[in-house]
Amino acid sequence: MKIHSLILMTVLFFGCSQNLTSKMTTSQTQKSSIINGTPVTADNSLGKSVVGLFMKSDSDEAWFQSCTGSVLTSKFILTAAHCVNGLDAGNILVHFSLNTMTSENQANPAKRIHDVEAKFVTRRVKAFMIHPDYRGVGDYDLALLMLEENTPKTAIPVQLLPDQYLNRDEAKTTLEGQRHQVKLMGFGLVSEDPVVETEMMRETVVSSHFIDHFVVTDQTQGSGGCNGDSGGPAFLTLGKETYQVGVTHGPHGRSRSCSEQGEWFNPALDQGFLKKAQQMMSGASSAQVLK
Repeated sequence: MKIHSLILMTVLFFGCSQNLTSKMTTSQTQKSSIINGTPVTADNSLGKSVVGLFMKSDSDEAWFQSCTGSVLTSKFILTAAHCVNGLDAGNILVHFSLNTMTSENQANPAKRIHDVEAKFVTRRVKAFMIHPDYRGVGDYDLALLMLEENTPKTAIPVQLLPDQYLNRDEAKTTLEGQRHQVKLMGFGLVSEDPVVETEMMRETVVSSHFIDHFVVTDQTQGSGGCNGDSGGPAFLTLGKETYQVGVTHGPHGRSRSCSEQGEWFNPALDQGFLKKAQQMMSGASSAQVLK
């Protein structure tokens, strides 16, 4: 791993195989989404662990709601590698609001929210690190963002699966093959066809099963993550505790639509990366990325 400055390049988002060029357009920025989800209310404690990611390119001053993430600590945000791959840290804002803005409005200069930091509760990103084994596919689609300032006091860090549920030697959980109901949270589309955007965080509960270091969601009942849900969390309740068991990658296997299967990378199986990333970034200078 080495530290280096990152030059803004063309970004490839793998959620449903859509490309995001250096200038983000309306259709290209509809990434994080919960199809047929219900709005998350202010008294929902899990909602305080979920964040949105605003992004922009050097060629366009408009910010767009592009991805979702979760609060790992008061200084670090967990998301998907494909969300930030190719971006500069200065072109990412983390927001802690339950509401967001539509890409349709942001693409229109007359309707655009120009000062998003005044409109939303945000934090700038100082640096981020992409998993060193990420190669643009589902495996290791994980990134950690370091904030310039601590999260708001209202933010609640997630819990990852503890050791009793992990089989690190085989890179899988003790839940292998089991089916469980998981809760998904994120921003974006209410409907895939026709395309309908949302202006608030939404949640839904779907059936899932555990395969190796993935959680695979069943989205054949009309609800679930869509367009990769771009870095958003999947939560599982075991007993009295709720754990984040997945970070959204995108469609699973040969799935091509939001009504099939989704794939979520389990971050608990890569806590070595998360710990090392936090250590390395704590000494990083502004606008640097670690790899």
